[in-house]
Amino acid sequence: MSPRLKSTAPSGHLHDDIEVSTSRWQKHDPSTANQPEPGPEWCPISICRHVPASEIPHIDLFLAPQTDFDDDARILKTWRLSKNPLELDVGEITKARSLQPHRGVYARLQGPVRPKTVNGMVTPLARGEARIKEDSQPGLILEVRWLDGVAARYLITSDKFERLE
Repeated sequence: MSPRLKSTAPSGHLHDDIEVSTSRWQKHDPSTANQPEPGPEWCPISICRHVPASEIPHIDLFLAPQTDFDDDARILKTWRLSKNPLELDVGEITKARSLQPHRGVYARLQGPVRPKTVNGMVTPLARGEARIKEDSQPGLILEVRWLDGVAARYLITSDKFERLE
């Protein structure tokens, strides 16, 4: 994936996020002038099993909003799930609860860790890449390509997580 270029120059027109001078704009091939915006970017996703010392074990789902981020940046959209998404059959639903954003490191865990900021053990179960297909009512539709080759679509609402396909 190549980074998108943005121009800060006030003159000229923007086309595909690259500044195009007015004099060259008329020479531009009109067949590309009305192309749709590129689709949502594929970003890291991971699921981890969290076994707290004094709570019921659960699954945490971490979704990065972009491809590049710092391990300490609190940017990961996070949900607590009752069941591992990879164990859900199509149409199956499990409880979900949105949590505060977590640090980027959780999207890249390679092995079990005992974080200093939370009690218990966090063990990565799966990683992959995901993109948001729809973000509206009743919730978020997420398309996921797990690293083991499994692809799925999920619906996440304020209280449930459902495998759509």
